[in-house]
Amino acid sequence: MARTKVVTELGQVAHEDMLYAVHCLIDAGKTTAREIAQLAGDRGARIEALKAELAALEGGKAVAGAPAAPRAKRAYHRKAKPAPRAATKAVASKPPKQRLGRKIVRSDGRSFTVTAAVVESRRLQGQYIGNLRKIPERERDRYRAVVKSKGVAAGVAAIKKRLGIA
Repeated sequence: MARTKVVTELGQVAHEDMLYAVHCLIDAGKTTAREIAQLAGDRGARIEALKAELAALEGGKAVAGAPAAPRAKRAYHRKAKPAPRAATKAVASKPPKQRLGRKIVRSDGRSFTVTAAVVESRRLQGQYIGNLRKIPERERDRYRAVVKSKGVAAGVAAIKKRLGIA
């Protein structure tokens, strides 16, 4: 049986219903009141930028650096970005700082960058804790001392050797 896709236009939603939906999203932690206010404040600048782009296109001019149409984003992963501002004068600037890893933004606003080193460290720590639990309580201090002196990787290797895993 074929499923039909129902498309609802936001313009057809009543104002009170839209306010209710926004408050539900805020309460569920999917977005914040600050993000909503930022998006609402950026609306005028976005309209002006689109008008300028449309005028340039109608005039047959190439639009360099024209803002792309906004993509749908999940607000709980990324903070809202302000609308692009028109350049007042050319200023030589440094290239943007390259970020390695993936940035995670929690619903309470705290952000973390998860890099390959962090992932590897957490993997090793999990192996260490998991395998240490298989060792009798009276022998664990020896492996804790190995971790303290030589590092978690050496401690995991020693535990695996004792358990006959590696």
